[in-house]
Amino acid sequence: MRSLVALFIKLKHAFPGLWIMTENVNSAIFSVLHKRLDQTISEVLLQHSKQGFIISKISADDINELIEFRRRQDNNYLVYFDPHPFDRKTIERLLKHESYVLMQIRECETNKIVGYFFLRCFFIGKAFHGLITDQKYINMGLGTMMWKISMDICNRMGLRMYATVSSHNTPSLKSASNATKIKVTQQLANDFLLIECTPQKNY
Repeated sequence: MRSLVALFIKLKHAFPGLWIMTENVNSAIFSVLHKRLDQTISEVLLQHSKQGFIISKISADDINELIEFRRRQDNNYLVYFDPHPFDRKTIERLLKHESYVLMQIRECETNKIVGYFFLRCFFIGKAFHGLITDQKYINMGLGTMMWKISMDICNRMGLRMYATVSSHNTPSLKSASNATKIKVTQQLANDFLLIECTPQKNY
């Protein structure tokens, strides 16, 4: 199964057109097998909170602000984060997929998006997690919270959670370790690691 996960990663980068077709098929099957996803997300988000911030799913009304959030980050800061294009067409397409969960953290005082995270789910029982915290809001525990929320969703849905993280991205690896139990399952190209996340004992 590990080789199948690696194949998905290679397909995404090498054949984007074929990857989109694969996503469409996956989304259709996933929606049939995991009908409780939306309900589970709502339950999980109600149980996780941080003073001064609001956590919610991304909707079509948030697209412009999400694009602006991505634009605010320095290119050097984004070197380890390139999960998908941040244009309206792409985000609208992702929102239509039953197998994608796009979430945000907003600061109450400014109502700005200060954290973005997502789950890309597969009908074979796998999910990939990705996240980014606004560079001005690092070291505030937002990254750890995003890992915890995604882990909680996957755990309740019976999905195994994976992520690809650069071995040089120490902050992301640290926040993942703070929120979950991580295991490196494969060394990928360009010093990236494929990690599997499982709930901590006290989760």
